[in-house]
Amino acid sequence: MPPWPRGEARLFPDASVPQAQPKHTGTPGGAAPAKMMLFWLRFFGYRRSARLGRGYHEDVGAASYKPRKSIMYDPETLYCDDGLAPLEDGIAAARRQSHRRPAIDLERGTRSLDLGPGPGVRMSVDSLSSRQSYMATPMSSYMNFYTIHRGRHAKIVRATQKYTGARVALKVFDKSNLTAGQREDIVKEVQILRLLKGDGIVDFDKKLEDDCTVTVALKECTGGTLMNRLAMSGGRMVEEACVRHVVKPLVAALAMLHSKKIVHRDLKPEHLLYDEHSRLHLVDFHSAAIIGKIPLTGREGTMAYMAPEVLTKPTPDEIFHDVLSNGISDSDLPSYDEKVDIWSMGVIIVEALTGRQPFVADTAEAMLRAQQQELQGSRFGGVLDLVRDQEFLSLEGQDFLSSIFRLNPGERPSAASLLSHPWLELLGSDDGDYQMA
Repeated sequence: MPPWPRGEARLFPDASVPQAQPKHTGTPGGAAPAKMMLFWLRFFGYRRSARLGRGYHEDVGAASYKPRKSIMYDPETLYCDDGLAPLEDGIAAARRQSHRRPAIDLERGTRSLDLGPGPGVRMSVDSLSSRQSYMATPMSSYMNFYTIHRGRHAKIVRATQKYTGARVALKVFDKSNLTAGQREDIVKEVQILRLLKGDGIVDFDKKLEDDCTVTVALKECTGGTLMNRLAMSGGRMVEEACVRHVVKPLVAALAMLHSKKIVHRDLKPEHLLYDEHSRLHLVDFHSAAIIGKIPLTGREGTMAYMAPEVLTKPTPDEIFHDVLSNGISDSDLPSYDEKVDIWSMGVIIVEALTGRQPFVADTAEAMLRAQQQELQGSRFGGVLDLVRDQEFLSLEGQDFLSSIFRLNPGERPSAASLLSHPWLELLGSDDGDYQMA
């Protein structure tokens, strides 16, 4: 007599037990229907019979046999041999809400943004502790992070808006390295960017902040900086290209900026960016100031592009330690105005035309002496001799630059008046054949 109940097909026979030959009843393979039934029952979630959970060599009498009861599949429960066991807390919800992990994992680590060691390094945002919470984080709406520049105060990271596909530039500040004054500068920069909606100014998107970083999101200018354009054109531009791509849009941007009582204070080729349509945009308003709200009494900007009246001013640290400590208010110090941007624009134009900076020095005192020697020496307009020696600057261009390079800021024209200068109407082609409109 076989060691299993009468009438039950043995699904997994033991080789040590003599096997009875199946009777041919017209259905080939006597165990195949039972195997198929077990497959369907287990696939659709029915509970396995307690009898099948016991050892196959255990003698189960006919009296202990009970018909199997089918139990419908319930996603809230997990089945075992001895009955139904409820799922642990949260597992059922996780089963229903499970989803693919994004290409940029947003659920591991502690820091909000790892910007890597330098330009050209792929970034990852591994910042959060749970899969459900990442949608509320500041950086969750961006992907494809890529560091393109490291500045004194921030890193510039290229990214893509996850839902629109728009390309943005993220200016990321590490909070651990920011002083109270630098945090105020970030608030000021965002305030200015929100105020300057218009052509010639980089488009502001939003400000993001978490426990580790402060991020200013801007529309990316994919055409590169003016320095990139100079490098691609052999180090300098021909006059007509310079007027069309640098002078005219820069004068218009400064006229709009100054009409709103805002002074940039750090104009240089790296802060002039172009979009995909070759339109110029001013960026980096970290050093900018609003006339009447912020005293224009400190030395701000990049030395090679500073106006003479800025070079004579104390640095912010000197103002704090030497001036304020003596009981003098920074509002009592001599100030300058928006004409400092006009001087910086002239230096940029000369560099674009010649590939060389007109004034070179290592210290503020030496830079001021170099400017005075060039503009007050025996040679009239010495800085223009650098351009005239190359014989590629028109008389209108010489007049434009001569009006800008004045040691006395009161003698410099405003950006609004320069909009009507005849040099901005220069027409021609890149081969040097020019005419005035």
